Amino acid sequence: MRKWDVLKSEYIFRNLYCKIRADNCLLSNGKIIGNYIVNEYPDWVNTVTVTAGNEMVFVKQYRHGCGAFFLEIPGGAACGDEDKERAILRELREETGYVSEQKPILLGSYYTNPANANNQVHTFLITGAEKKHGQSLDSTEEIEIVRYPFKEVDAMIKRGQINQFFTAAAYYLAKDYVRNL
Repeated sequence: MRKWDVLKSEYIFRNLYCKIRADNCLLSNGKIIGNYIVNEYPDWVNTVTVTAGNEMVFVKQYRHGCGAFFLEIPGGAACGDEDKERAILRELREETGYVSEQKPILLGSYYTNPANANNQVHTFLITGAEKKHGQSLDSTEEIEIVRYPFKEVDAMIKRGQINQFFTAAAYYLAKDYVRNL
């Protein structure tokens, strides 16, 4: 088994949020795959944010790809070579107004969809969070801040109230750590 050889690569779309590339690839068995689509995204950051009262901070927003509202953890794209810890602190403050004196804890970095995307999501835990600022949203964002007791989140995921994968995965990464605080 070996990596595919790229015979031709062409960008077919570019905007501020992503670049889409079409590659023609030669496999080790001699087969050629034409127009294999690769999505190039910046790395993402997200955070399980827990208040001093042991509530988890969520954002509720409309997601056009699915045409529905989702309960998610705060997060977004890291800008350029922005330090991931700095990026999550910025995203948390912009989306929710929450800040913490505690240093963010990196729970893990994972590829989002290695079959056709090149980015990772870096998941943090932030504890002792307090709302000290108003939201500072982009003109395209409309976000409602919602808090739930941390002990209820597992059941919310199992009931399907939280059905966004990165949010569920982040919760399970943080669960044991938070329970031991």
